[in-house]
Amino acid sequence: MPLTHWTPTRVYTTTSGPINPKACASATVTTATTPVTLTTAQTLAGVLFVDCQDAGGIKFPTAANLVAAIQGCEVDTCVFLWVLNTGDTTLTPVVNTGVTLGTGSTAAMATLTSKLWMLRVTSVTAGSEAATLWSLTVAGLF
Repeated sequence: MPLTHWTPTRVYTTTSGPINPKACASATVTTATTPVTLTTAQTLAGVLFVDCQDAGGIKFPTAANLVAAIQGCEVDTCVFLWVLNTGDTTLTPVVNTGVTLGTGSTAAMATLTSKLWMLRVTSVTAGSEAATLWSLTVAGLF
């Protein structure tokens, strides 16, 4: 039977299911710009290439901004983001208001490594939005 009707829906990159067709974003970190605050679009892209030219960091969006950007967001919504440090120095992801680093998660990323991050929403209540950032794995780029 031929496909006669299809309505696309917004799918965030996950480890299962369809992949977001625009699943890459990028950022550049220098001494003058550190820490670079990521936009929600960069965070929800699925893959983030970071050219860390000088020791510095990327700051995740606030929990309130993340909750507002995720359509149908509810407690336990998870967003996965591969961060690839393509620069020549260590990159340190940092949390923002309402976001905490999960127990046992490490932030620093050596040059030419990648790390899979998971943001888990823990509160969607207006004014007290919250999420936990977990580092799941680390790997070399080459």
